[in-house]
Amino acid sequence: MSPELLGAVRERIALGHTTEMITKELIAAGYTADVVAEVLTEAQAPDPVNAVPMADTALPTASELFIQGLNFAKRYPVLVLLMALPFLVVEIVRQFLPVYTNTESIVAGGILVMLAVGAFVFQLLFTVTVIKTATVDEGSQKVPLGEAWRWATGHALGLMWIGILAALAFLGGWLLLIIPGLIVLFSVYLTQYVYVVEGKGGMSALLRSRELMQGNGWAVASRLLIILLIILGVMILLGIVTAVANEFLSDQIMPALALMGEQLLGAFLSLINIKIGLELYRNLAKKKPVTAIAPTAGRGLYVTLISLGLLAIVIVAVFLSLILQRIGVRPADILQYQDTKQRAIELRNEQTVEAESTLIESSTDGIE
Repeated sequence: MSPELLGAVRERIALGHTTEMITKELIAAGYTADVVAEVLTEAQAPDPVNAVPMADTALPTASELFIQGLNFAKRYPVLVLLMALPFLVVEIVRQFLPVYTNTESIVAGGILVMLAVGAFVFQLLFTVTVIKTATVDEGSQKVPLGEAWRWATGHALGLMWIGILAALAFLGGWLLLIIPGLIVLFSVYLTQYVYVVEGKGGMSALLRSRELMQGNGWAVASRLLIILLIILGVMILLGIVTAVANEFLSDQIMPALALMGEQLLGAFLSLINIKIGLELYRNLAKKKPVTAIAPTAGRGLYVTLISLGLLAIVIVAVFLSLILQRIGVRPADILQYQDTKQRAIELRNEQTVEAESTLIESSTDGIE
């Protein structure tokens, strides 16, 4: 048996790949079922003599992570387009809906809400597709996107549930002030990669992410901060270019270009960030491979944080309701905002015409 093959399989097991995933990958690579079964049996053997030690190497630098993310995004322009498309459609419809419809604003608002919900669903599916693609991509050749899409359609709800739990935990930490919120934010940073690579869902994904981040929070945070500064620098340069282009392009062309550019840039940066997060996960998972005993430390803490997150949502909702009541704004007024705005414009025009008529009559009377 090839030591390289055995080492590669052991590494995938340490990273949380399931037996089914490894079997499918080896069969696709041309290995027979007997060889696959033999190497899996050997790789899963508890004999410590055959264990492959995981090197305790340092995390990649911020520049290395950014370059990896940039190369990944450049390799998959189709994914960039797909990530940008859902909310680009919503923005285009939002821009042109008042022009091409004579319906009441509440109907137009309903159309936009349905489009936004649909965009969210497709955005979620495309995001899971990107993450799955990134986990399989090795940089040598492109990954077939159809297989990643099919996997995403069966796992998007699981990822959304993890996202909800992580968001609630973050809100709970934020309710305890900024520093606890930031600590929780970094502790749940790797949950989506844990779900896609290791197959852990719900609370288990949060606990595994916390396990990986323990002792590495500052190393990850410092790299993400440097990458954020790099992205901000790029955006400032693009802002300068946009401002210069605005001087030479017409007022009709520039808003459309700006809208498309904003969505495409956001999608491109999303692919970069997903790849960066995955590489951080992979390096941390090598230091702390998956064990048979799932981590349980912190479960009570997360349950408390999630409960506080739900409480934070209630507090914010009550606070906004009190503010709206205090300033005399009802929810129905918000839904009918476009109607109110249109009536105000019509009333203003009527008053303008009436004032002009009065002025003309006064002038006529003065001449007479």
